[in-house]
Amino acid sequence: MTSFRKLSWFAVILVCAFTLAGAQDYLPLSVGTKWVLRNPQHPERPVTFEVTQRVGDGFRIRSTTPFGASEWTLENHGGKYYMTEYGNGNGQVMQIPSGTLYFDLGSPAGTRWSNKLGKLSVTSTAMAVTSSSGRFERCIQIKHDFGGGASVFTFAPGIGFVQFGEGRDAFVLDEGASDLPGRTRNSSASSRPYDSDRDRSNDRHEAEDRRPPSDIHLGGSGRPVIGLTANQLATDPGPQSMVERFDQVRNIGAKYLVANGNWRELEPKEHRYALDSLNYLVSVARPAHMQISYTLRIIDTVDRNVPGDLKNTKWADRKLQDRLFGLLDAMAPALNGNVQWFMIGYESNEYFNRHPNEIGDFIELYRQAKSHLQQRVPGIKVSTTLMFSGLGDLDTRFSNLNRDLDVLALTYMPLNSDFSVQDPSVIPRDFARIKEFANGRKIVFQEIGYPSSPVVGSSEEKQAQFYRLAFEEINRDPSAFSAINWMTLGDLSDNTTRQFSQYYGLKGADKFEADLQTMGVFDKRGQPKKSWDVFREQMKGF
Repeated sequence: MTSFRKLSWFAVILVCAFTLAGAQDYLPLSVGTKWVLRNPQHPERPVTFEVTQRVGDGFRIRSTTPFGASEWTLENHGGKYYMTEYGNGNGQVMQIPSGTLYFDLGSPAGTRWSNKLGKLSVTSTAMAVTSSSGRFERCIQIKHDFGGGASVFTFAPGIGFVQFGEGRDAFVLDEGASDLPGRTRNSSASSRPYDSDRDRSNDRHEAEDRRPPSDIHLGGSGRPVIGLTANQLATDPGPQSMVERFDQVRNIGAKYLVANGNWRELEPKEHRYALDSLNYLVSVARPAHMQISYTLRIIDTVDRNVPGDLKNTKWADRKLQDRLFGLLDAMAPALNGNVQWFMIGYESNEYFNRHPNEIGDFIELYRQAKSHLQQRVPGIKVSTTLMFSGLGDLDTRFSNLNRDLDVLALTYMPLNSDFSVQDPSVIPRDFARIKEFANGRKIVFQEIGYPSSPVVGSSEEKQAQFYRLAFEEINRDPSAFSAINWMTLGDLSDNTTRQFSQYYGLKGADKFEADLQTMGVFDKRGQPKKSWDVFREQMKGF
């Protein structure tokens, strides 16, 4: 359902969205500038910030981490940077109230201010930061305190963002991998926007190098791979903690990662592709021997997510088809051998509840895109993601699409229309229905979860029971499933919950906010819930 589609990445996306601004000399902004920062303990998992376009008097900046992406717009007014827009990485942005100062890079140490973003302060104007290639003097450090956590950002004159975080958890600028103001570098094919005129043979060699060992594929055991969405706990000090959270999930035996990409993000300009988020994901999953499902959200529950110039173009239009094929060509080298399942459209049935006249054209586009992709990525399974509530459509208006789905990909959270929970005892009935519609195909749960808040009629005991019953159904017939991703590691802080409910236009909707906040197996104090014990115990069998 639309309310929960961001949960897979929301914590790191939101915090990293608030990571860039500066003064005229301390954050030179121009389209194409890119900062790549690495933690020396985990150099393969960088954080990047890239200026993607000019928006009026400001600049749109895109943040990419191994776990997601976000966008925001900043305007510089004499060394004071104001946030005017924020987006959670799906190509859409919301307006931020006028006068929302984020970074003040022209004021002395000790300067403090607060607004809807949180409490901010200039903690130093004389910091020194040492990277692998040099030392930056006279740096400005700014601390951002937000509900349940804090982030620290450091900027160097003439350079911009040189450090994110503090101490051993800090990410420090990698100059050789960055595109800094007034400088250029030789970008690798895997990190620069895809150029349709490049030599495709190089891509084939790169794809071969990135292929994971064959032993990570679902084999003779017939048991599915399990994932748990790693997100920042409400008590974590900042997004640098995401590395620890990812390791926590991996160490308990998780072998499945769910990823999403928005066409507007992946093709910011016609025939120019920005695939950093996909490449980051592969770089994280490959050494961890994790399997990946990737959803290309050309449909995102209720919206069409296509590039702006195709906004009013029909699914059957040849121009839209050719552009989609070009994007798939660009993605193919990273997908090949790394991504096992590829979904075209997210919760597509809900979109067609609103646009029933478009079904026929979309099905034809899906078929052509599937054929095109499988020619370039042999063996990849292709489907579209459906909501559990949309299963019945496979026998009716989606009957022509049904036969072309390689797997049954679903989101499943047993909630009533008023956001209250159904009893966990519905699981055997619901799983039987899912297997009936799968009709022998493998089932991929991209999202499965259950909140714990009493506000929606739930509790820690009910959430734990849901986990226990779901695992019982999985263990009863494990060969029916390919992959199952649980939502989520941690509950949200109050502040983050309010920000997201405001974004969805449901601020103050108590039940919605309770669902949104309490999907985790750790509570907002960072303490494990009863469902965490169930999950840990059940993972011993996987």
